[in-house]
Amino acid sequence: MDQLFSEMLQEVGRLGKNWTEHSSALRSADPGQQLGAIAYVFKFPDTSKIGELIDVVENTTQPFVQYWGLRAIQRAVDEGAEYSISDLERLRRVGAIFGSGTDRYLLANSIVRTLDQKRRS
Repeated sequence: MDQLFSEMLQEVGRLGKNWTEHSSALRSADPGQQLGAIAYVFKFPDTSKIGELIDVVENTTQPFVQYWGLRAIQRAVDEGAEYSISDLERLRRVGAIFGSGTDRYLLANSIVRTLDQKRRS
């Protein structure tokens, strides 16, 4: 599955920042469209709001989509994306949903810690 995501990243790299429908693909009920949009946002972290990615992670039942959604959030945070207190609280709740010790749990909580530190500085 990681190979699939890697191939998606290559494809979105060829598109450049020209995929104007990525926000609607994030809102799609189709996990494949969501994953494609997540790959786009992962490649170009300034093209989406963190809240849109949190929506995907909250609403999808696909662990792979949740994982890469969280990775895209992490990348956006690392790149200085704006976020709200509401986004931070939603990420706390999302992290609590995942089983302790899972990659998604660890990733969500790592993002929350990073955002907490940024908020305090």
